[in-house]
Amino acid sequence: MMDRLGASDTGSSLAAMQPYVFPYLGYFQLIHAVDTFVMLDDADFIVRGWINRNALLLRGRRLRVTVPVKHPRRGREIRDVAVFNEARWRRKLSATLDHAYHGAPFFSEVRSLVADVFDIGDGISIAELAARSIRAVCDFVGIESRIVNSSGRYRNKELGPTERLVDICRQEEAVTLINPEGGQALYSKDTFRQHGIDLRFLSMRNIAYRQFWNHAFVPRLSIIDVLMFNGRDGTRQLLDQYDLR
Repeated sequence: MMDRLGASDTGSSLAAMQPYVFPYLGYFQLIHAVDTFVMLDDADFIVRGWINRNALLLRGRRLRVTVPVKHPRRGREIRDVAVFNEARWRRKLSATLDHAYHGAPFFSEVRSLVADVFDIGDGISIAELAARSIRAVCDFVGIESRIVNSSGRYRNKELGPTERLVDICRQEEAVTLINPEGGQALYSKDTFRQHGIDLRFLSMRNIAYRQFWNHAFVPRLSIIDVLMFNGRDGTRQLLDQYDLR
């Protein structure tokens, strides 16, 4: 494993991703690994994607859960897609959490954290709700990276994906850009190197922790699952279980 990059050793480091509601552990490893994390809330909303969806553990199997949104369609920015703020889906999600994780070692404190995030009013966007979930988890486990929204800050949405990341790094004076390992198919290290940026890819290690004793481990679930079984301290330790290439 490589040490967390920081301004004190290699210059400022940065990562940028769309906001997701309670994303998986690797997302938080990415935030933890950099000085500045940019939430791309002005990126296009992906219909039937994972921005408003996630997976929990129920009876040893993966259960998909969805936060309903109003009028999602191609071309709308994430920040412009409103959450369907009806109490029924929140009650259903609450009941699902109770049913799925009652008996998990850190159920009470994590259940409270999730309830606070979903205590929302009318007019909130899915970007705002996702940001609430991400910031709440970061505060809970002690991730101190700076987190900013892209909307209204960089004014470069018209650029292509590579050009936009280069411009964000330039504006933030970042010399290292870290991307999830899936980005290897999208971004070239040589291209970023031409702009004085060291592009690295983060790969989450094969992490397994004890869930419920009578089922095989189910990987890559929401951070909610990680917190339920590992708590604050255990999750904090898992944040460092990655490799940079």
